[in-house]
Amino acid sequence: MDNIPLQNETNYFRRVFGAAILLSPCVLLALSLNNSFAHNPQIHKNYELSTGYVFLIFALLVALFNFYLSFVRYLLAKDKVNYRFTSGIPILGVILTVIGCSFAFGDMRSISLGVLALSLDTGGTLWFLISTWKDSSFWNM
Repeated sequence: MDNIPLQNETNYFRRVFGAAILLSPCVLLALSLNNSFAHNPQIHKNYELSTGYVFLIFALLVALFNFYLSFVRYLLAKDKVNYRFTSGIPILGVILTVIGCSFAFGDMRSISLGVLALSLDTGGTLWFLISTWKDSSFWNM
């Protein structure tokens, strides 16, 4: 009976492990930014940059769609009493951002698009971490 944790104890290992996984796309962007400042700008082949930008633009479109569904749609609704929240396209924006930033690693424009996409994507890992951080029933199991 002594090994059973109390419900009020904070499970720091679970929180740190979860935060590390959920913030990994942000770490990729930080490493890309570090690479662009620390080294000479990498010479990418045109198809690598173009492919990266295509993925990032699609990621930004998914992020804008999720942001619209989360915030703007509610503000525009006439009947807020019977309003139903709908989910957008979760995690797809993060996957597209990671792929796009991997193709255009070290390019400042791709970093900017990636940060914008991750910030606006309410179905992504960053917003999941923000919205569940104070939920002790999720993190302290």
